[in-house]
Amino acid sequence: MLGVGNRQPANFKALYPNATDDGIDLLSQLLVIDPEQRISANTALKHSFVNEFIIKLDDNDDRMIENDAEKFDFGFESEVNIRFIRLQKLLII
Repeated sequence: MLGVGNRQPANFKALYPNATDDGIDLLSQLLVIDPEQRISANTALKHSFVNEFIIKLDDNDDRMIENDAEKFDFGFESEVNIRFIRLQKLLII
């Protein structure tokens, strides 16, 4: 990583023209190489972009919107010797 040198940050707005400003802001903070300067997971979860996906039930209770995770087959995670090609196919599909 040290050999990469200083580079101009990617223009995420050009790469993702339909993304919101909040989404671009969070992405740029998450993709910082230096962990000391990168946004923490706790701070990222409090970012205004993530707040779009939180349903406020009351002042004391935040719950994530239900997603389709229960419909997704996570069976591949239990495979001990998954081969790279198979993993690649699982990720691309």
